[in-house]
Amino acid sequence: MVSLQRLSDFMDRKTSPLVTDKTQPTMQPETLDSRTHSFSREQVLGESNDTQASLDVEFSRGRLNVITGDTGSGKTLLLHSLLLGGFGKQGSIGLGKGQFEPIAYASQEPWLFRGSIKDNIVFGTAYDQKRYERVIRDCALEKDLAAFKDGDLKEVGEGGRSLSGGQRQRVSLARAMYTNANVVILDDILSGLDPSTFEWVVTRCIIRSEQRNRTMIMVTNSQRVLQMADLVIHMENGRIAQVKKNLSAKNTQSVPDTGCVDCLFHDRPEVSETISATFGSTDGSDGTIPVSVEASDECANLQHVLTLPGFKYLRSFGSRPFVTLAVLSAVGAQALEIGLPAWLAIWSAISVRNEEEATAVKHLYAASLTPLHHSIAETASGLKTIRAFRAQGMLQKRFNAAVEHHVQAWNAVSDLQRWLAVRMDIFVALISCSAATLAILRPNSSAPVVGLSLTLTTGLCTALLYLVYLSSLLEVEMASYCRIENYIQELPQEVSSANLEACVEEHWPTRGLISFEDFGASYALDEEEILKGINYRANPGQRTAIVGRTGSGKTSLALSLLRLTTRTRGTISIDGVDIESVPVEKLRQSISFIPQDPTLLDGTIRFNLDFNGEYDEGYLQSVLDDVAGTRKWKLDDTVELNGRNFSQGERQLITLARAMVSKHKILIIDEGTASLDKASEDRIMAVLRDRFSACTVIAITHRLHSIVDFDQVLVMGDGQVQEAGNPRHLLEGGESRFKALYLQQCGTDRQS
Repeated sequence: MVSLQRLSDFMDRKTSPLVTDKTQPTMQPETLDSRTHSFSREQVLGESNDTQASLDVEFSRGRLNVITGDTGSGKTLLLHSLLLGGFGKQGSIGLGKGQFEPIAYASQEPWLFRGSIKDNIVFGTAYDQKRYERVIRDCALEKDLAAFKDGDLKEVGEGGRSLSGGQRQRVSLARAMYTNANVVILDDILSGLDPSTFEWVVTRCIIRSEQRNRTMIMVTNSQRVLQMADLVIHMENGRIAQVKKNLSAKNTQSVPDTGCVDCLFHDRPEVSETISATFGSTDGSDGTIPVSVEASDECANLQHVLTLPGFKYLRSFGSRPFVTLAVLSAVGAQALEIGLPAWLAIWSAISVRNEEEATAVKHLYAASLTPLHHSIAETASGLKTIRAFRAQGMLQKRFNAAVEHHVQAWNAVSDLQRWLAVRMDIFVALISCSAATLAILRPNSSAPVVGLSLTLTTGLCTALLYLVYLSSLLEVEMASYCRIENYIQELPQEVSSANLEACVEEHWPTRGLISFEDFGASYALDEEEILKGINYRANPGQRTAIVGRTGSGKTSLALSLLRLTTRTRGTISIDGVDIESVPVEKLRQSISFIPQDPTLLDGTIRFNLDFNGEYDEGYLQSVLDDVAGTRKWKLDDTVELNGRNFSQGERQLITLARAMVSKHKILIIDEGTASLDKASEDRIMAVLRDRFSACTVIAITHRLHSIVDFDQVLVMGDGQVQEAGNPRHLLEGGESRFKALYLQQCGTDRQS
């Protein structure tokens, strides 16, 4: 019933207009508009609850339009509404009369499918070498591709896992720039870039003359981009609070607002069903009914006993038919004992031949399922990007190819099973014919005997051959088990805690002293080093910032503290203890880590802050208020799967609150403020100073203005520490790498 209800809910949803890559536009769009439009979460995101907003704004063609606002103010939802298009309860929203044209769209969380970097950039369109090389250069990907062994043919993996966050963003941006779409929509796509790369990309991709003929709608809080914008829309609490046109002329136009957009995401609960089977045994007991016959000397009593019905059956055991039947049974048993091995040999030969072929085909069938599942999952996660680019045809071809390969493997398995069944039927028919022929040739054969022999022969052969079929099927299905076993054996395993003695205190670490000594690491023993000769020391309570170009090894350095990389040389110690000697569970439980892509679990905010229910409600609410700012978050507020009802920045805030609750001595933040506005970022930095004053903090960031008061900064490059020191001393001194990065970013890109 649960599945039926989910199917019913899906079929009852309103569908957007069918737009494919074959749809032809009727004319070029003059404006992109959202005029007095009342829309709901059901229309934009698939939920049933209505949250209405009244919007009145137009985006002029061939201009740079920027949407700005605080974290969770509805910027991304406005872009999603433009991509969806159509009519709301009042008015319309979309791309005017050109809504059926392809749109270049780069989402806040870059969507990449399994394939090479080149495949993700070209995205099914015609390959133009000059255009492709220009886009690679404009998106600052040349150096990254040169560092890859396979260049642009490098596989990005599932969701682009083999690339860094900044590299994924630039590949997504390159895909948008490569297309010939007249409309480009960018959702905070530059937040994970270092200052030099950011300036290069903004200059070459955003404001260069070739791009000024395209309508660009961009979400960002970068002052560098705002200065060049023709139109700036400021969002507050889901409302368009202000629209500024032609900033150089200081022409500001306020727009009235009557509604609110609540950025919530549709819940797709994962339903886990468990099927259990209970096997029982039925015990029978043999009962005996004692019968005693008392005999007397009187013949009458004896005669009475002899005439009993039961005694007549006993007398028949000595008759001629019974003796004949007994002899035939004994001879038949011996014949069966002699002939059974020959029969089993034939059946075994059939089974073995079938198993060898069927097992190989089963391996092909199991392998064909993986691309099919990946295609479905990737398409479901990138629907907005696919619809925007009108790339349904390309994804459909990929899916059809996976289905065709899967069907071919399944047909091979089915054909083998059918052929085995045919051979079994032929063998049963031969046995039955042989038995019938022998019965007919016997001169004294009676019809009942012939019929009984044929029935027993057919039934016995069918049962035995079905057993052979099941054994063959078992061997075939064992192929899946073998694949799992091989995967487990070949998968590199972390050192089990059972093999390590408890060498640290229960509340370790108590100080937070971190030391890297000539440390080198790679993601696998047979791969190239990603960290080379790292020497670094963080004293207890010290705040260290790690900066550098995307792909320089910043995140790898942080992951090494959690033993998520493979050490090739040197050591990392915490409070004087080599982390390789610490059970990995204990190590990771002792460090708070805020990843670049925060993860929230389905439940409530309370559950996501305190998984084990160890802290009281008052403390949890105070921590939540510190990071929430003006947001009225409560502990019992619902968190959808993966935090879909929160924006990227809000998820980062909740993850930071989780770290505050844990009270660990070491905190690692990997671009934890990348998606936050200036006010939220300042509040987080204040929290780090106050709440984490006794903790050792390691922050990976590209926003250099926020780390000037840190105790130490490391400038990473090519997996090495190229520069280290106090940020203020480096800025006040002579030429330095950090000073050059700081001046490049903060001189032209102060955050609004």
